[in-house]
Amino acid sequence: MEEVEAICRRVAIVDHGKLLTSGTIEGLLNTSRADLQLKVRGDQARLGPRLVGLADVEPTSDDEVKVVVHRARRDSAFAINDRLTLVLEILKQAGTELLAIDTQEHNLERLFLELTGRRLRD
Repeated sequence: MEEVEAICRRVAIVDHGKLLTSGTIEGLLNTSRADLQLKVRGDQARLGPRLVGLADVEPTSDDEVKVVVHRARRDSAFAINDRLTLVLEILKQAGTELLAIDTQEHNLERLFLELTGRRLRD
């Protein structure tokens, strides 16, 4: 997908013969806002169940995990604020240490995954 972003102006995302979306790359990616990634010191096994439906929890090292708070394309502009507030409160109650907050910008591959639920090579 990186090559497509580099050389194409317009794209269409098709899955099993069905057109899911089309438009300029800029237009498609602007409708998919960046997710928030929180790096915390804590236990994935304890955090995962507490954050179901709010965020994904992935291990990064022995005592650190990545918590990804997603922005859905259909979310209102401020939905991420409410979701982040809830996640931070749960992290505080779990006694985790917040180490970093970053954004994860969308690209065509992430948009394809979001629309189809599958990776490009599945």
